Amino acid sequence: MKKTPVSAHKFESSRTHARKAVDDLVGAGTAKVNEIKLAAVDQTEEFIDAARRTTDTWVEEATTYARQNPVRALATAFGVGFLVGVISRR
Repeated sequence: MKKTPVSAHKFESSRTHARKAVDDLVGAGTAKVNEIKLAAVDQTEEFIDAARRTTDTWVEEATTYARQNPVRALATAFGVGFLVGVISRR
């Protein structure tokens, strides 16, 4: 079956429209992926900052406790170290 100039033109026009639609969808998908990626990065940074603040608080509290109760802190450290040693030998 031979294509007529009109059908060839319609085919090319449909093909061009389909390519444009695909390009538009790819562009929209890429934009959405970038948006989600940026949101994930922001949330991760917030989580890391919160974890850092929490651990800084714990370190300050432990340091204060150890300075106020040095014998108790040494005994606790010795006990924890001993338990870790016993458990790691098994």
